[in-house]
Amino acid sequence: MTRIEYRKPHQRSVEDLRNRAAELLDSLQSRLATFDFDFEWRPDRSAVDFSGRGFKGRVELGACEVYFLIDLSLTMTPFKGLIESRIEDAVNRLFV
Repeated sequence: MTRIEYRKPHQRSVEDLRNRAAELLDSLQSRLATFDFDFEWRPDRSAVDFSGRGFKGRVELGACEVYFLIDLSLTMTPFKGLIESRIEDAVNRLFV
């Protein structure tokens, strides 16, 4: 498996981060429906686990940073650069 890790400091409230993450996840669920994208919040809503055909990961919403961890299957490895770029764009747009 290929791993993507991305950290970004922020200055937002945790509640604001949760709301923004929920918007992003809802959008991804509709756009990635063909990949069986699904997600589940952890009970304390400090992180969300997600998965789909060819990938799985989590987003942690910390007091000072947002952390993405994504494991890609062998078939998704060629898209690693594109996925990293999209994550960076989404984080800069929504969380910073």
